[in-house]
Amino acid sequence: DAVGDTSAVEHRASSVEHAEGAIDQADLFFRAGEYDKALLLYQQQLASVSEAEEGGRLLFHIGQCLTGMKKYPEAAAAFDNLVVKFPTSTWADDALLRKGSLQAGLMKNPQDGIAAWQELIRKYPKSDLAPEARFLDGMVDWINGQKSRAKDTWRILIHDFPKHPRSAQAQQYMEGKRP
Repeated sequence: DAVGDTSAVEHRASSVEHAEGAIDQADLFFRAGEYDKALLLYQQQLASVSEAEEGGRLLFHIGQCLTGMKKYPEAAAAFDNLVVKFPTSTWADDALLRKGSLQAGLMKNPQDGIAAWQELIRKYPKSDLAPEARFLDGMVDWINGQKSRAKDTWRILIHDFPKHPRSAQAQQYMEGKRP
């Protein structure tokens, strides 16, 4: 029945427009620092997503909202959830970098942060974020007095990414110059 087919297509188009509007609204709430409102909308949209890229984006923003709400363990779990559910999403490496930064910094658990960055490097070695993860891994060791381990990590960074700005920064640390 052509009328039924048209009605189904119109309903799907209306649902897509509604979802896009809700995500736009969530993004506005997020930018305004109204993380609780943004979180609710992102979570509602996530329930109906099957596409990896959009699911990854929503889970990343859920993690960011939870971070803004100072719910750090829940934020780290959201980033983990993203990597497990949507490992092919372009947001997966971002989630691991963010999770590592959250753990090493605000959660004061540097070893978990390093583990997240090493997971990023292992799972996404071609990621644009791999040099950043490698640098941060070394920086945590450097700050914690593990200068030899930091230098080993940074030598790998410099070897693998010689033209990356973080390689130059690592080289300056190793030479005793503060960048």
